[in-house]
Amino acid sequence: MEQDQVKPFLSSVFGVLSSITETDEPYWEQDFSDSTSLIGKALVTLQKMMELLPSEKEVLTFTVELIEVGICSWSPGPRKAACLAIAVIANDHETSPKCLERLLAHLATAIKDYHPVVRSAALFALERFYSSPKVS
Repeated sequence: MEQDQVKPFLSSVFGVLSSITETDEPYWEQDFSDSTSLIGKALVTLQKMMELLPSEKEVLTFTVELIEVGICSWSPGPRKAACLAIAVIANDHETSPKCLERLLAHLATAIKDYHPVVRSAALFALERFYSSPKVS
């Protein structure tokens, strides 16, 4: 993937993660780790981009920017996407402790969100965050 294609591609992945439809399962039944679903495939794509692209730092930096914008959105879709992206970043070996601390603060806010899909995504991310070997 060319350097100039990384940001548009990440934006597209984030758009997929933002999707919320009327036919979504009840939030307590959602399995964000199901790699056969569209959301699961987007999460796997984001994880692979962070692992394999030579511009890994750029991928991480731009993903954090998308998270910061998404978590402040009025719409629940981008807030859900931000939480799911945090779940991917939690397992990234290059993420600094300061960045992880900031992302954890975003999850603390999202867990109290009024929308059940955002709360569900935040709990999923929190589980991934605390199952990461970097977090003690």
